[in-house]
Amino acid sequence: QDANMAGTGYCATAVQRALKECGLPEFMGSGNGGEMDKPLLASGKFAEVSYADAKPGDIIVRPPSANPNDSSVYGDISVITARNGENITQTNDATYQFHKDNDRYDSKATFLRYTG
Repeated sequence: QDANMAGTGYCATAVQRALKECGLPEFMGSGNGGEMDKPLLASGKFAEVSYADAKPGDIIVRPPSANPNDSSVYGDISVITARNGENITQTNDATYQFHKDNDRYDSKATFLRYTG
């Protein structure tokens, strides 16, 4: 987590910067949080994994909110930084816990793993 980005709401930028630092600069500017699964998968460098198999280093992409009372229209993307059973810690412009049954995203998260 870049301290300069903490709590800014720029989840996609934070993950794109992290990917760049890992040698994947081609994803800079590649979309909002909920859209990032498309360029990642299209690159052939990432593959979808199940929630049960998700581990630190994998990416979580969630679509825009399914809740009509939620103003989050861009979805979310983050990197899994820790996992202890069902407790997943995710980081982007903030660090927080992932809850797979959060109605904000209607249980539609996609988990992606770098495959090279």
